[in-house]
Amino acid sequence: MTFTYLVKNYPNLFIIYRNTPPGVMKHHLYFDSPPLTEPQDRTIMPYLWGILHDQNELIRKMIEEEFPSILYLDVESPSQYLVHRHDDEVHVCQWGDAPHKIWIHLLYNSLLLIDEVSKANEKEEDKVWI
Repeated sequence: MTFTYLVKNYPNLFIIYRNTPPGVMKHHLYFDSPPLTEPQDRTIMPYLWGILHDQNELIRKMIEEEFPSILYLDVESPSQYLVHRHDDEVHVCQWGDAPHKIWIHLLYNSLLLIDEVSKANEKEEDKVWI
């Protein structure tokens, strides 16, 4: 498995695994809509999007149990409430509405947290002085 290889051979490598969010159904119906108040119904999603949640749960549990040093970044949960608006079927996103903006904030805040934890765990003798 790739995680086993990376963790074993690169112990100082920090790995972030981002899960898979589903697509958004019938985006043309939501052009002027606010974010959803309930998550999208996974049971009626096309393209097998409905199974992504179960697959994400399997990989999350595996990472937590077998690879606790890997950060699992959950972008699926907040993405379920987004209305991803488009101009047309070519999927040109409207400014500010794309889910990746939320994903970027999640990643940025995760990196800030990692930095704080690293600094808190840093030993005086491990510091490199220039």
